[in-house]
Amino acid sequence: MMTEEQNEFDFKASFLTEPLWDREKLAEFLNTTPATLAVWDSTKRYDLKPIKVGTSVRYCPAYIRHFYAEKYLKP
Repeated sequence: MMTEEQNEFDFKASFLTEPLWDREKLAEFLNTTPATLAVWDSTKRYDLKPIKVGTSVRYCPAYIRHFYAEKYLKP
């Protein structure tokens, strides 16, 4: 069984090694549209932790998987 400290480490390691997703990739993962994601970001409906890179918006895949599991995979 993994401790909370090990989970935190794995999350950080994933964040540092996996490329960030753009809105199109995230929309495909969440089965929605990039325009919907833009609305969610601007209205703060869901906190997907967007990362501004210049004029682009990117998302951390590790955090998005965590968000998805918390929201949709709870028993």
